[in-house]
Amino acid sequence: AFFVTAGVDTKKLGKSIEIIMKELKKIKHSRVKNDEFQRAKDFYKGQLSMALEDTLTRMLWVGEKLIAKDINYNIDEVIDSIDLVTQDMVMELSRKIFKESNMNMAIVGPLNKKDQAKIKSKIKL
Repeated sequence: AFFVTAGVDTKKLGKSIEIIMKELKKIKHSRVKNDEFQRAKDFYKGQLSMALEDTLTRMLWVGEKLIAKDINYNIDEVIDSIDLVTQDMVMELSRKIFKESNMNMAIVGPLNKKDQAKIKSKIKL
């Protein structure tokens, strides 16, 4: 699953969705810039390492890997595998998953019929 979450003022909802869709299209049709890609990988590795310092999180992580029959739960190997991911791999995967037929959206808050129609028109990949 791939999630995008945002907390925005309802007055800015339409513009926010436009910007999110624009960014998803960019990922789908062009390579992420080198520096941005490296920052994202470093951020993910840091978040993963910090999260696994918590005993409960580590045990849930190990449990998920065992259930998936992926017995290897060595964090160093996982971090090494993150380094193997390329921009082309991201673009190829995004072309497979960023399709209108795969998309779902949940909006929490007040939204009238006019706004709903406007938002639907902006959800195009």
